[in-house]
Amino acid sequence: MKQMDEAFRKKCISKEGSYLEKRRSIGGVGAGIVAGSAVLLAAAILLFLMLAASGDTDLIVMGAVLAGGIGLFCLAFILLGIVMNKKRRSGYMEYFVKHAGYSREELEAFDREVLLPDTLYSTTDGKLRGNSALACDLVTRNWLSMGIHDPVRVTDVAVAFYADKVAYAGNQWEHVMFVLLSHGQLVHQQCKEEYAMDLIQEIKKRNPGLICARCFKADGKLVDCIKEPKLAARLYCEAMGAL
Repeated sequence: MKQMDEAFRKKCISKEGSYLEKRRSIGGVGAGIVAGSAVLLAAAILLFLMLAASGDTDLIVMGAVLAGGIGLFCLAFILLGIVMNKKRRSGYMEYFVKHAGYSREELEAFDREVLLPDTLYSTTDGKLRGNSALACDLVTRNWLSMGIHDPVRVTDVAVAFYADKVAYAGNQWEHVMFVLLSHGQLVHQQCKEEYAMDLIQEIKKRNPGLICARCFKADGKLVDCIKEPKLAARLYCEAMGAL
């Protein structure tokens, strides 16, 4: 994993200094409307140019009317998409409060921690792109944020382990990292073993109570985190509460 650097700030932090805002600004219905309308507008212009090249006055007039109508339609939808994008972006904190399950103050603290020089980040392919804020994995002093899940406190990560091959959700998976959260949600992402082990090691440093195996014993019973995620999460919470 890499330490916070200028490359990450440039690609994954908004102009206002927020990782969460940047993450929320990527994608969405508004962006799709803008992109689709832009493609349709380009097609309308191309159609007009093709008809204009024919030299036929009637075709040129028809092309101008048709392209003009489509163009106005596209411009209206592009404006709609821009408005929707701005609304999505401006409401980013409310979105994460609702979906991540933490208070605004806690998530603002996470956002500040992201900018600290000891924050670590990585992407499964090792490259930073314009949409990497949505796909990268981050470990701050007290938080974990993954491409597959919204930010969580490292103490709310109950289990993290890697499997070369595993049967899960009716499919056979290879090279998978699993993360079980303290409320019982099990998430996973495909990655190389070295990548997963580096990430797990950093989580373990910040949460010594982290369970780093698929199966563990509790009261003489073997608990499988994939088959019994709710039980595994409850046992973790009980153990952490006893510390």
